[in-house]
Amino acid sequence: MRTAVVAGIVAALALSAVVAVWATRGDDAGAWSAPQATGQGPDADAAVAGDGTAVAAWADEDRGATAVVAAERRPGGAWSTPRTILPAQRWTVRNVSVAAGAGGDVAVAFRLIGRRGGRGIVMGAYRPAGGGWETPQALTRVGAGYGDLATTVGTDGGVAVATAAVGTRTHLDASVRDPGDSWTDPAEVARGLIVARPGVAVAPGGRAYVATVEGFGRSTRLAVYVRGSGGWRAAPAPAGAADGVGAVALAAGGDGTPVVAWTRRGRGGATTLAASALRSGAWGPSQVLDRGALATTFGDLAVAPAPRGAAIAWARWQREWTRVAVRAAFVRDGRAAAPAVVDLFDVPDLRAGAQVSTPGPPPTRISVSQSESPVLLWDRLVGRAPAFAGRLHVSRTAASGGWTPPEAVDAAPIDGWPLAVGATRDRVVASWTEYVSPATGGIRVVAAERIG
Repeated sequence: MRTAVVAGIVAALALSAVVAVWATRGDDAGAWSAPQATGQGPDADAAVAGDGTAVAAWADEDRGATAVVAAERRPGGAWSTPRTILPAQRWTVRNVSVAAGAGGDVAVAFRLIGRRGGRGIVMGAYRPAGGGWETPQALTRVGAGYGDLATTVGTDGGVAVATAAVGTRTHLDASVRDPGDSWTDPAEVARGLIVARPGVAVAPGGRAYVATVEGFGRSTRLAVYVRGSGGWRAAPAPAGAADGVGAVALAAGGDGTPVVAWTRRGRGGATTLAASALRSGAWGPSQVLDRGALATTFGDLAVAPAPRGAAIAWARWQREWTRVAVRAAFVRDGRAAAPAVVDLFDVPDLRAGAQVSTPGPPPTRISVSQSESPVLLWDRLVGRAPAFAGRLHVSRTAASGGWTPPEAVDAAPIDGWPLAVGATRDRVVASWTEYVSPATGGIRVVAAERIG
């Protein structure tokens, strides 16, 4: 049945890009490594497993046919020969999403889109730690061809994928793969007006969670869904997560406890950022981590597992238009610690002389590692003409429990954004995208490793 569904989807999209990675110089401890290419395609993503293995997957387009392939590189080694996940077919491939777990398990999800657009299906493939890629499976029914896609791998190797399709009848779909089992049948978790990229988490024992924002205008609320033995069901949301919710991020903490963070616009336009942890079947107190005077004060928001809980990081305007702060906080044993300012930097004024009164969100993207000692990766915007350019930075968890001073990753500004970061006891691995050409819009995925 799934084969028949997939065979009926035809399309091809001619784009080009390059997926590149950086090779390690093991004899140069403390320095970031030099670049090495590993493939090319119109859409790509990357992740870093808990053991420091970098994994890249991309859509490999050739003469009107597209395959999905992947390559990986272990710490200190060379990139493997690309392996085919999905053989070349005449479909458009979009939303490639890679996730890697602490134990080395990897999952790739991607969307196949029909030739005329508007119709598509999400596929998923799994590679157990030390094993090979399994045959991709259909994770949704045929539906809207465009939308947001989120993939995660849990600490025990469980996988969850959630997608919010964009169409006249918007719905939220999810599929789960329990450790040692196969993917669940496609499931429609909810139907309604989904207005934010879903967050997805999977905890030991097969329990999975999806969080998103539903509603319209000011009447937007945080919606949480839980998968148990009886399937998916709606669950109560944390207190204070109704009317004006704008963004959401979710992760299963290192202790298996789901932690959710969200932004909410209050009366008068002020915005708060809050978090809560689910313990013993109930959400704990909704703890405010930050406040801002604008509806657009907060930008990118990320949550990742950490010992006894999770690490939350976000970007915010410190001074609208020209100054950005990166902040972070730990949630441990259900309680959030006081936020720390990880970085504070000026950016070029995005108005560029235009008569605009309200800025958009700060132009900074953030990634958090799922490691014993979390690491942050983010970009500082340093130029906007002729193309946007940023400098990548990392900060590691300090022995004191805070964060180390920002450290530049790249030798020169890049036109791209952070993807993922990982850490082991002796190295940090970072990955990001870059535009190959401002004219064509093609992208490449890049990674770098630092020993020490």
